[in-house]
Amino acid sequence: MASEKKNKIIPKSSILFYVIFFLLFGILLNIFYRPYIYQNNLYDFGLSDMGINISFVPFTYFFLLLIRNKFYFGVYKDIFFHSIILIFIEILSAFINGIGVFDFKDIFGIILGMIVTVIIVLTECFRYKG
Repeated sequence: MASEKKNKIIPKSSILFYVIFFLLFGILLNIFYRPYIYQNNLYDFGLSDMGINISFVPFTYFFLLLIRNKFYFGVYKDIFFHSIILIFIEILSAFINGIGVFDFKDIFGIILGMIVTVIIVLTECFRYKG
């Protein structure tokens, strides 16, 4: 692809940290937090339902960046692209059986994950600018 851009913004060590952090965060949410909330019938504003989506967007973004060390379209365009694909799959799940279960909370979680990823990338760009 002619539009591929080399990653000279975020060091590999930071990318690896975010991959491991969001992988562990997603696992902890799914294995411990979500069952705890459901078993104790607690209200957590839907975090237990959309938490995995919040962590999935940054995990995917940083994981693909770690593997390729290149952006597909650009630093921020990639975040938007990944999020739009995930939202599209979520919407498809309302019409096609076997993809998953449609839930507006998941779409909201994907959008929050996109915002978290943008904030992280902005802070990393500011931190390593130069």
